[in-house]
Amino acid sequence: MYRRVQAGPDASKVVPLTRVPLAVPSKLGTLPAPSAAHPKTQENPMKVFALFARPALLLVACAAFALPQAARAADAPSRKLVEIYRIAPGRHLEFLQMIAKFDEASKAAGIPPRDLYVHQDGADWDFMLIQDAEHTDEQSAKLGEAMAKLGLPRGAHFFIEFRRNVAEHSDTFVEGPTTAGAWLKKLE
Repeated sequence: MYRRVQAGPDASKVVPLTRVPLAVPSKLGTLPAPSAAHPKTQENPMKVFALFARPALLLVACAAFALPQAARAADAPSRKLVEIYRIAPGRHLEFLQMIAKFDEASKAAGIPPRDLYVHQDGADWDFMLIQDAEHTDEQSAKLGEAMAKLGLPRGAHFFIEFRRNVAEHSDTFVEGPTTAGAWLKKLE
């Protein structure tokens, strides 16, 4: 990789990027020598750290302010259904295909698709779905029509077809998103 020198006598010169050792005091009290390829590090080795630390801190600060703002943006917390699935061995693709079809039916009924979370590390679940727990009567009727049009199973057939893909699942109703402070106001 290369970078263009932005200022000084070497302006507009293209130089290869090199690794710059960070000058960190060791237990023995010695510091690594500054890199000759980056003369600015000879003035103050901590400038290298600051070069990377400032953008990282800015990103963390933005996230810290954006997440609570997003939670407060909703007028009132809504009721959601959280479903956690452990999929039957070898049935992950079939499960996701079925969920995609159900999301297609939801879209046709004016209902937002489920939020899908895919397991990465930790507990023994595979997929988590979060969706609105309540729909209007009109949305429910449209959803039934869309499911029939797409040939999706309903009733007892849904139970049998859907469970072919599932080894274990749990579901629970939640209220949110909210903040601890907003929820504590309910106690007043």
